[in-house]
Amino acid sequence: MGLCDVYLRPLRARLACSSTMLLGAILLFHGLLPSGYAQDADAAAPPVNSTIEAKTYSVSGTVVNSVTGEPVRRAAVQISGPTERLTLTDSAGHFEFDKLQEGRVVVMLIKPGFVGSATAPSEQTTLNVAPDASPVVLKMAPAGVILGHVTGRDEQPLEGL
Repeated sequence: MGLCDVYLRPLRARLACSSTMLLGAILLFHGLLPSGYAQDADAAAPPVNSTIEAKTYSVSGTVVNSVTGEPVRRAAVQISGPTERLTLTDSAGHFEFDKLQEGRVVVMLIKPGFVGSATAPSEQTTLNVAPDASPVVLKMAPAGVILGHVTGRDEQPLEGL
């Protein structure tokens, strides 16, 4: 027995042991070992794609001026609830939120020049998210603006009021 045999014999034994363990792991993974070692074939295996997709729905509608009935363009529509989202209305005042879970959401409208701007939040509206939800019409009141002149009896403008 030479010097190489003395040093290589333990290495060969370890390699042979490692190869056997690797082969056993591969067979176990593929279920090819005897039934004492592998999972019983009668056991219920989980489905390959076990993720459950929740049904989702959408909420849509139109934002209109409560005085004129005209659509309010680029109004921010914010929903709160299980999901927080914000979108802007299009040129026809239309908005839509999709991929929502069934339930209730609170809607708030924001648009400068209307009640509902950042300084005067709109009333909150609650909507149901459900398969049969119909499009909604949400109304925004324009902020009041007074134009004109204040004059005295002599028709001269009053200052410093």
